[in-house]
Formats: sequence, C-alpha cells, structure tokens
Amino acid sequence: MGRQVRFFNYPADVTAFEEFLMEKNDAVIIGRTAARPTAETVPTLNQAPDDPGRTALLIVRPGDLAHLRWRHVPTRALWAVDTLSSPVIEYTPGYTRDGQPKFVASPRGHGRMWYQTSRRENDQLVPPAPDFVAWAGRAFRWIKKNWALIDSNYYSPDAANLWAAMWQIVLDEPWEGAGGDQVSRWRRQHDPDNVLPPDHVHVAVSRATRDRARRLTISVRTS
Repeated sequence: MGRQVRFFNYPADVTAFEEFLMEKNDAVIIGRTAARPTAETVPTLNQAPDDPGRTALLIVRPGDLAHLRWRHVPTRALWAVDTLSSPVIEYTPGYTRDGQPKFVASPRGHGRMWYQTSRRENDQLVPPAPDFVAWAGRAFRWIKKNWALIDSNYYSPDAANLWAAMWQIVLDEPWEGAGGDQVSRWRRQHDPDNVLPPDHVHVAVSRATRDRARRLTISVRTS
C-alpha cells in the first residue's frame, strides 16, 4: 500500500516546490537507477527533454541515503532503488517532454508523488518511521496548499488557468454553466458596473469539481 498525490504542472512551476524541499524540508533528489548501488544526486526535479533516464526521480532525506535498498537489474546492467522497501518519495513530473501539462496530451496522464506506507519483513507488515511520514506529509501538503484541486488532481497555478481557459472560463466572456456562474458572481459582487478590464483582475482556479452529471463547479481566487 502507498500514499500519493497526483498533479499537473509546467516545468517552471517546480522551482518554488524545490526551494521548499531543499531549504525547509531537508531533502535531496536522486535518480532511481545507478551504475552501482550508490545514490547519485540530481540538481533539480526539472528534467531536460533529451534526458530519457530521469523519468522517475526520488526525493530523500540526506540521513536516509545510507538506508536505501537496492536491487540489481541484470537485463539493463544497472541497480535500482527498491522503492517498496526504502524511505523515499517517488516523483514523476506532471508535464510532457515538450513542457506542457500532461492533461493536454492525454486524459489519463499525470504527475505523481508516492511513497510506500508499509513494507513486508519476515512475513510481517512494517510501517514507515513516524518521522519519515511527517517529512513526506510536509511535501504533500505543500502541493495541496499551493496548487488547485481539480477532479482529485492538483494543478499548479498556470496549469489550472490553462485548464480553465480550455473550458472557456474567462472574465470577459462568461458562459452558461456552473463554472461560468462562479466568475459571473464575482463580477456582480465586486465589479457591478463592469468597469474593470479583464487584465486588471487576477483570477486563479483554487478548486473545481464535477457532479455525477459532469457539471462543473469552480472556485476562483481573485485580486
């Protein structure tokens, strides 16, 4: 079993998350595979389009590097971290090789952070250390606090606004439907005379859900 958070983002959106990880949550980034059973640090979660070897990265506490478990992959002549038995967060980016959020290319693709919540040792399930769970939880909460929740996935601010634009939710062209009603309601309450041009009001999607009839309800932050 494991715990995960799924998301969509642009490459540039990763910078603030990285700063939190490095400066406030005591984390390093490593590759999941290596030529020897020794962790190789990676400078950033942002992956170059021509670097196919970094599709899955790991976020680790420096003190846990010595406790990683490795398995040999003879068919590829390399070693891989056993993420089911190691204190790591597995990270997969929420954007494609061309830098677009994955939802643009595929309705099923998404980025993900995941960690194993228990491992089997000697026929017993062993939970992770409480301090690791607390550390991983802080990383998850950063995404949940700073990115928008839409249909059980989290979207970085620019990715959420692109998603909203794809649904034609814009200030100057309100449309019928639950999503459009949210924007129109803000206009009626804060700009009843419709004097503010669209580019003078910052709009960011903070949450969006669909009911069983697939009708949208969208909450927006404005300033």
